[in-house]
This record gives sequence, structure tokens and C-alpha cells, in this order.
Amino acid sequence: MSCDAYQEMVSVYIDYELDDESARTLFGHLSACAGCRQFLQKSLHFRTVASLLPDPGVPPSLDRRALAIPHATPKKGRSFIAAFWRRWRERIAVPLPAAALAITLLLLSTAVAILRTAGPGQAATPEPRVVYVMQLSPIEVHPNPSQ
Repeated sequence: MSCDAYQEMVSVYIDYELDDESARTLFGHLSACAGCRQFLQKSLHFRTVASLLPDPGVPPSLDRRALAIPHATPKKGRSFIAAFWRRWRERIAVPLPAAALAITLLLLSTAVAILRTAGPGQAATPEPRVVYVMQLSPIEVHPNPSQ
């Protein structure tokens, strides 16, 4: 493994999420690699210093701005019809004409294909054929030829 992978393991170790087998592998590498040992020391120092810093808190102006954002729920006084038209514009108004265009193109291409297969001067439907059916006279069949 590369030192980058071991340094990633150091970060997982500092967060107390490294399993025992990986920890043995990490500490085996740390015993031989001065660069990764220094990375571990700096990471631990950074974590200690960061925990000593005061909480920055949230400025009151941010709270006021966040509370001023209108909610996604409909306001009182909005009627069902207004909500329906809004939904119509957002969800249906564009897909519906697109679907109508797709169906129209499909029908036109089918009509063109039918007309092309008919050939010039021919009808699109085949002409009826006359079929003659003859009836044969019935014959008698016996199971035993001696009768």
C-alpha cells in the first residue's frame, strides 16, 4: 500500500472507526515510516487544537434570513384551482405537447411507410382474390378390407 492509503487509515483511526486488523497493519507501517508518523502527530495536534477553539455559533442575521424564506407549503388563501394551474404549468404543460408531437410523428411515419409499400399507382390495400372451392363426393371407408 502507498503512504496515501496509510494516511487515510490514520484519519479513520483518529475518528475511532478503524478495526483491529487494520490498526495492526497501520501501526506496523508507522513503525517503519517517519512521514506517516509525522502525519499522525500533526493530525492529532490539529484535532486537539480544533477542540479547544470556541464554537463559532450562528450569527443572528443568518437566523432572520433563514426564517424569512417562504415555506414550500401553500399559504392560506391559495385556492385549489391556483395550485392546480401551478402544477399544470410545472408538470403537464411541457410534457403534454411533447407527447402529442411524438404521437403525430409516429402516425405520419406509419402513413408514409404504408404508402411507400403500395408502390406507384397501386392501392394501399391488396385486391381481393377469387378462390374456388370444390366439393368432393363422399366415399365409404371400411376398417376391414374383406367386407
